[in-house]
Amino acid sequence: CLNIIFNLAQGGEFKLIQDLCMAQIKYFRYMMKSSFATVTIREEFDHIRNYLHIQELRYPGRYNIEMSLNSDVEDILIPPLILHVFAENVVNHVSSYGQVNFTISARVNAETQVQITISDDGPGFPAEVLSRLQSGELPDSENGSHIGIANSVKRLRLYYHDDCRIVFQNRED
Repeated sequence: CLNIIFNLAQGGEFKLIQDLCMAQIKYFRYMMKSSFATVTIREEFDHIRNYLHIQELRYPGRYNIEMSLNSDVEDILIPPLILHVFAENVVNHVSSYGQVNFTISARVNAETQVQITISDDGPGFPAEVLSRLQSGELPDSENGSHIGIANSVKRLRLYYHDDCRIVFQNRED
């Protein structure tokens, strides 16, 4: 980000510099909350929106983001940075494929449970990784790959015990 700010300053893009600096301030403030036991879904969504805004400033036109948060779930508490991991994975693993469509929504489903859906139009998980995720087996994280997903799943299970279900799938297209 400092590199971007430097380049923007050379071009006299002071409004963009202010925008990026404010987004960074919000980002770091939220990251300090990671030691908190819980945050609201609204706070997590706001953080993801801010994180993706920073990425849009870095790579203009790369992201098409759709976020939908129903008011009946916005104050529900979740562990911090649980959803951020998936937004970060989109930036780290999907962005190299060109423009990215990223969607995240939170609502109450037909079973009156909170349902959070995260999707993108990237290539999907490799078959072996997807199979392991679907069976509930966390992928190896010894090389650092998928460690964020493994940590999120573990944290959700610790917090909600058997009251949560995590589903991974690739779309056919």
